[in-house]
Amino acid sequence: MYHHYDAIKNGNNLKNSKLENKLKKLITENLKPIYRKVLETAIEQEAFDKEIELIKFYGKENLCNIMDGGQGGLPHFKNKEEEKLWHSKGGIAANKKRTKKLVYKLNNDKKFKEKWKKNLSKGLKKYYRTNNNPMFGKKHTEESKSKMSLKKIGQNNSQYGTIWITNGIENKKLNKNSQIPENWRKGRKICI
Repeated sequence: MYHHYDAIKNGNNLKNSKLENKLKKLITENLKPIYRKVLETAIEQEAFDKEIELIKFYGKENLCNIMDGGQGGLPHFKNKEEEKLWHSKGGIAANKKRTKKLVYKLNNDKKFKEKWKKNLSKGLKKYYRTNNNPMFGKKHTEESKSKMSLKKIGQNNSQYGTIWITNGIENKKLNKNSQIPENWRKGRKICI
């Protein structure tokens, strides 16, 4: 939900120039997007359907979306052979089925969930130790370290003056001085 705004704020570019320009304008005017979660689901197709419905409701001409929704992000392929292989295995449709099966197993099989978490952790460690990682074999300069540390201090920190609250289903950021609504508590619910 916060990915695009954070990317622009950190000086990265987006593939969607319309969205990129809109977010840059907000930043220069010292404004932030208003975030509102309309659906939380573990079923990818459900999220795609809701996205299509909302884009149709608001009208694509009033939004920064390039497509009508429902496509999801496509993987980045290293070469044409890798792309052909992905499509030959069913592409997006097969991926949705695999996602549904995985979510079902994660929710209903404790042993599988623990094994999956352990393997995921190993995979991430392997990624960060290989040349797939853009920072592999590189180090930040002292100047970069200094800039990064200054960015996170006090009012420069995006979390400054806020707290996370949850009702057990949904998470929200709230001004630290605001009253916590009824049936909400401090903290965040992390979904796997």
